[in-house]
Amino acid sequence: MIETISMSLFGKRERGRCDTGQSATPAGGRTVPDFGKMYHVKGVLSLPYSKVEPEPFEAWYDLEGNRSRINYRNGTVQTFLIGNYFDYGAIYKITPVSNETEIQAIKCFQLNGTKKDPIRPQAALPDLQGFEIYISPN
Repeated sequence: MIETISMSLFGKRERGRCDTGQSATPAGGRTVPDFGKMYHVKGVLSLPYSKVEPEPFEAWYDLEGNRSRINYRNGTVQTFLIGNYFDYGAIYKITPVSNETEIQAIKCFQLNGTKKDPIRPQAALPDLQGFEIYISPN
C-alpha cells in the first residue's frame, strides 16, 4: 500500500491511499492497478524519435467531482475541464500568448460543452484492462 498526498484541483490538500493489491483485478497471474476515482500525478512527456524536448506535466483527476486539470511547462499552461459548469461543462485554458502588441501575455480561453459533446474530466492514466503484461527477456 502506498500513501499519497496530493493537491485537489483548486489547492485544498487531500490525503489518499493507492492500494495496488486489494483493489486490483487479476490479469495473467498478476494484478492490474486501480488508480481510483481521484488522483494526482506528475511526470515527463517524451516522444521517442521526435525533436521535441521532454516536457514536465502535472495532472489532477476527480471523476466524482466531474473535473480534471493538467499543467504543462511547469504550470505556465493550465487546462481545466469542468463537467458540471453550465449545462454541458466547460474547458478553460490559461496560457501565455504573444502578438503584435503583447509578449507572453497570460490569456484565458473558454470553450463550452454542448449536448452532443459534453465536457468530461480527462484521465491522465490509462485504464489497464485488456493490456497484456510483457516481461523483457533481459
